[in-house]
Amino acid sequence: MSEGMLSMEFLFWMAAGLIGGSLFFWVLVVARAAPDQAQEERAWMDPLPPALRILWPLIQLFSNVVMAVYSNRYLDQLEKRLNRTGVSCLLSAEEFVGLRYVAALITLLLAIVLVAALQPRHAMLIVLLSPLAGYLFPLVWLSDTRKRREKDVLRALPVYLDFITMAVEAGLNLSGALQQAMNKGPQGGLAQRVRHRDA
Repeated sequence: MSEGMLSMEFLFWMAAGLIGGSLFFWVLVVARAAPDQAQEERAWMDPLPPALRILWPLIQLFSNVVMAVYSNRYLDQLEKRLNRTGVSCLLSAEEFVGLRYVAALITLLLAIVLVAALQPRHAMLIVLLSPLAGYLFPLVWLSDTRKRREKDVLRALPVYLDFITMAVEAGLNLSGALQQAMNKGPQGGLAQRVRHRDA
C-alpha cells in the first residue's frame, strides 16, 4: 500500500473516531446536564445573530460543561473583558467559552473534509492545528470588536456632548439632557453602553 493510501485511511478512521467520540460526549453531557438546565432568560440581552442561532444548542451544551470545569475567577475576568467589548449584551462568559469550543470543533471538521478532498502535503499538521485556530478565532474576533467599538465611541462622543450641551442650555438638568442625547443621538456603542448601564 502506498503512503498516501495509509494517510487517507488514517484520516478516515480519525474522523470516524472523532465523530463517534463527539456523539458519545454529546449523549453523556446532555444526560448529565438536562435535569439541571434551566430555561435561559435572554430578555435583557441582544438578539442572537443568525449564525449563532443555528449553533446555539451546541454552544449551550458546551457552556454547561464550562461552568463545571473553569474557575469562577477566570469566568469573572472573561465577563469583564466581554463587558468592555460590549459582547456581554450578547453572550455570557460561559457561552463565549462554549463558542470557542464549537469553533474549534467546526474548524476541525472542515479541515478533515478539506484534507480528504485536496490531499495536501502536510495533511496531519493541518488537521492537528485547525482546532487550535478555531479555538483562538473568537478571541481575535473579540479584540477586533473592541477596537471597532472604541472607534465608534470616540466618533460619537462629540455629537452626544453637543446634544447634552444644547439640552442643558435649553433648561434640562444633566439627567434629562443625557436622556435626550440618547434619544436623539446616533445609535452605536456609546448609546448601547449607557442604556445597559441604566437598565
